[in-house]
Amino acid sequence: MFQIESIVEWLFDSAKCPLCRLSKPLNQPLCLGCFADLAKNSTPCQVCAYPLNQPDESCPDCYGEWFHFDTAQSPLIYQFPMRELFQKIKQGKNPEPLFWMSQLLAQQIDLSRFGTQPTLIPIPSHPIDCALRGFNQAEIIAQHLSRYLKLPLDRQSLQKKRRTDHQASLNRAERKTNLGSTFYCNQPAPSHVLLIDDIHTTGTTFDRASEALKAAGTVYIEAISICRTPGR
Repeated sequence: MFQIESIVEWLFDSAKCPLCRLSKPLNQPLCLGCFADLAKNSTPCQVCAYPLNQPDESCPDCYGEWFHFDTAQSPLIYQFPMRELFQKIKQGKNPEPLFWMSQLLAQQIDLSRFGTQPTLIPIPSHPIDCALRGFNQAEIIAQHLSRYLKLPLDRQSLQKKRRTDHQASLNRAERKTNLGSTFYCNQPAPSHVLLIDDIHTTGTTFDRASEALKAAGTVYIEAISICRTPGR
């Protein structure tokens, strides 16, 4: 049973599971029971990571779509308790759960498709939005992944040049119009990139950011997120 208690304790008590507060292995983000209860994205679409019922099923989310990123990975499905935790992170301005989420993500990422060392690049926030919330969750995830995976982190190449409406309340067509060409690169981009965000919904944010990166020289991009939304 999940119990969300003091977030501050999570940072200083690595022997207890952050969800149920029972004992856990020191090198694991969660206890075995809570990890087993998470909704795993066990049969993702090989292009957009959409949760499929069968591995060979045609993906209803990216059929007829073309993305600038090459493939996507999202190990968990955006359901309880992850959905509620992310809502608390964003509404309550509490980034601490991202620490153990990043460790969990690091354990699930498959780097086998890379023939060279990739660079981590977080989806950027506009400076005003970052100041209002107090943090950029994608950047926090990327920082922790860099440490866990010993991969370089690039927070400079990709930038967001204008504020946009929050994507969560928009449909697919509105998301594409909303973002437009809001991302840009102010310098040559790394050749192989792990593009990082917290939640993958329609893929529009990843696509627009990937378009800017490829225009700046990136040749291969994997869109990495902690959670993928299920069917809408």
